[in-house]
Amino acid sequence: MATRPTITVKFRQPGSSTTQTFTANITSGCSWNWGRQRITDTFQGNSCQVYGIKPSTVTTWPEIGASVSVVVTDRTSSLTASFVGTLADVEIQYGIIASLDTFTMTVESPLSRGGREIATLTTTAAQSTYNMAEKINDLTTMNVGPGFVTSGFYACTTTTQTIEQSITDHVNLWQRTEQGRVIEFGDTTDPDITTMGAVLVGSRLPISDNTFFFGDSNPAHIKYNQLIFQSLADNYSTKVLVNAAGFAQQSDGTGSYVYEIDTINGSATEADNLAGYIKAQLDINQRTPTSIRFDGATTNSVDLCDFSNHGRGGSIAFRGTTYSVYLQGGSFSANASNWDGELYVSSAAYLPFLTLNSSVYGIIGTNKLGF
Repeated sequence: MATRPTITVKFRQPGSSTTQTFTANITSGCSWNWGRQRITDTFQGNSCQVYGIKPSTVTTWPEIGASVSVVVTDRTSSLTASFVGTLADVEIQYGIIASLDTFTMTVESPLSRGGREIATLTTTAAQSTYNMAEKINDLTTMNVGPGFVTSGFYACTTTTQTIEQSITDHVNLWQRTEQGRVIEFGDTTDPDITTMGAVLVGSRLPISDNTFFFGDSNPAHIKYNQLIFQSLADNYSTKVLVNAAGFAQQSDGTGSYVYEIDTINGSATEADNLAGYIKAQLDINQRTPTSIRFDGATTNSVDLCDFSNHGRGGSIAFRGTTYSVYLQGGSFSANASNWDGELYVSSAAYLPFLTLNSSVYGIIGTNKLGF
């Protein structure tokens, strides 16, 4: 049964404190991506497209740089999925007659906007990557910083460096060094450029597991339409190279399938440990789910497709086997009759640190501790 989702677009013009609701009844659909697809991918920011009809009836168009929120409500449950960012483009497609005219608005996420800002970042020797995250936050009016995370959850340190590049590049340098997570956010009710940004989450922050359950037989589980398992080449490498600024290149493994990253680790030993840790992750190469598709006709769990909704643990039951997974990102689309979501997941075994008293992340050898 179709869900007939509702799509609501709100915006604030640059420099304005007034929130406006985009002209009703002309938005025909939307689509967006968030997070990343694989553990070897960087966080480059994402975009949302809003599609509509009758552009000549639009009361007020948002301007370039306007703060925008796109909220999709599943009418069968009142649950919502959202995307928040700034307007990057408006394109109008004219038909042979006015009734065929359509338009597309493109909204870029906070990290995408960060890619437009060039800034100089200075790091200090032997300082926690938490301090690096705080300094990234100080570089821009957009709130990119450690948010709710405290220094106790960070694992790595930095060296003394002065680097000029985009805010997004600084964020990814931090992520590669710390092997942490990046979660974007924004206010859906009153979108404002000063309240949107990204949280830089340290690699030692415990993961909340069992926050979602997909299944193919249990009626209590979320139903899915398609499940894709990791292929042989996904997250595959036989040798890892770590280029830590100021130190000699560190490596782990052999062979010609090389995965190379640039970091700002505080010592050669730390960079060497990082190479070993990443190699151990890639060696897992488990045959586990990497993406799962579902829609409003089979479930009301549209909230799993919110652009800030990653960094969570869950379970997928498939033909008698239950897989513990970690949410990396996803994609989403909605139109007047239904919505469709795809989540990109990785094995929970890829998570870096043992967590005591966890049935998923706490058994030695398999990220668990117990019998």
